[in-house]
Amino acid sequence: RGTPYCERGTLSEKSSELNCPDFIQPHQRYLVNMNHIAKFGGLLGTISLDNGAQVPISKSMKDRALQAYLIYKRR
Repeated sequence: RGTPYCERGTLSEKSSELNCPDFIQPHQRYLVNMNHIAKFGGLLGTISLDNGAQVPISKSMKDRALQAYLIYKRR
């Protein structure tokens, strides 16, 4: 915990391999486990993780990521 996980391959490949609804892609370079989101700052354009890391949210993926996060929080 606290260390980003790095691996080679495309995120679409990894996302398909995970096949887990607990992950969102807020940016073309990141997959985020929603279990570790401390704050979803859509207006600020960042997601704060529970380890203090900041992940950017791209404008093109913001709405989809926010919708997935809200659905996740309702479960």
